[in-house]
Amino acid sequence: MMIRQSSNTVLVIDDDADMAEFVSDVASLLGFDPVVAKDGGDCLRQLKAIHPACIVMDVVMPDMDGVELLNKFAELNTDCPIVVMSGYDGKYLDSVALIAEANGLTILGKLQKPFVIDDLEELFAKVEPGVPDGGSKSV
Repeated sequence: MMIRQSSNTVLVIDDDADMAEFVSDVASLLGFDPVVAKDGGDCLRQLKAIHPACIVMDVVMPDMDGVELLNKFAELNTDCPIVVMSGYDGKYLDSVALIAEANGLTILGKLQKPFVIDDLEELFAKVEPGVPDGGSKSV
């Protein structure tokens, strides 16, 4: 299943700067333009300016946890696919994904930290980059 988006941007949300940089580097190598948000509040500010092709987000963050942020995405009718990641047990990620999907969000995948580049590439392969944010968009 290929998901077509109107943007080439990947929004990466993680309070761990090294992990955010790792995900951003992989996104760049695959032709995406990564934008990093360090927490949920920063992410919501970024979403006002961009419509990402994909969101890759940590679930455990200090200011706003992933479930709260996913609920905000649902309130905002966010339609881009989302990858959730965490160092917690895979069952926790399964629960988070179920909550998100119950709220109408598209969960592209789940990544349990630590993961390898191939895991991320496999998920990014499901997203077809669109035109850059300044380009023409179909309605």
